[in-house]
Amino acid sequence: MTKTIEKAKELGAKKLYISATPSKNTVNFYMHLGCNLASEINPELYQLEPDDIHLEMII
Repeated sequence: MTKTIEKAKELGAKKLYISATPSKNTVNFYMHLGCNLASEINPELYQLEPDDIHLEMII
C-alpha cells in the first residue's frame, strides 16, 4: 500500500478510491490503514460490483 500511495502522490492524486470486497476482514484491513467510507460513490464501479464497500483514503 505504501508504494501505491507514493505513486498516486507522484501522479498528483489527493485520495485513493477503493471498491472492496464486502468481507469483514477486507473492510477492517482498509479501515486500519486509514480509509473511511467514500463520501461520493463512483457509479461505474458501483454498477460493476454493487455489493462492494466503497472506501477512500486521503493521501
